[in-house]
Amino acid sequence: MEASSVVEDDERVILVCTDPDSLEPQTPDQEHLLLTATDILTWDLPNILTFNTLKVQAHRSRLIEQSSYFRGLLGRSFSESCLSLITVKWDIGVFIQILKHIYDCSLDVTSENFLPLYEGAFYFGVETLILKCESWFSEVSSPEGFQSAQLPMEDMIQIWKFGLEHASDFIVNLCVGCLARNFVCTQLLDTKA
Repeated sequence: MEASSVVEDDERVILVCTDPDSLEPQTPDQEHLLLTATDILTWDLPNILTFNTLKVQAHRSRLIEQSSYFRGLLGRSFSESCLSLITVKWDIGVFIQILKHIYDCSLDVTSENFLPLYEGAFYFGVETLILKCESWFSEVSSPEGFQSAQLPMEDMIQIWKFGLEHASDFIVNLCVGCLARNFVCTQLLDTKA
């Protein structure tokens, strides 16, 4: 084997992704899907999401660079740092979105995916994704953003609950401000009627 291919193989790690909430039991002979993270733009997501287990070949240095979780796991003195196979138990659809962000793919934050992305970004320590989620939430919870109905009230309440449960002052403060403004506007409209 050539020296350059040894270095390239040492730079890659296989992430074995399993969904901890999957209802289907895992069998030893079950088919696994092996993907390469560098081809993430061409992935067939509907097909991928039919698998209980997903194996993704990723660049160790990219993961370490973009994620404090992987930096701690792969770049330190943990026994996993020398392994070529790392198990990740997370919602596969959300983890794919996090990987897409790590590999600089376009990613839209919406009211449907905000909480899973935000929670995943915190768990895996992907600072740039945390900032993207916070920026989106700041925008949609602003008076102009909320009035343009980008964020339904039910979603705002779920986000507020999440913020309270996870002691996120950032989320709680924005939700309180947004809900207070909405309450005041509703009260003003009621008094005029």
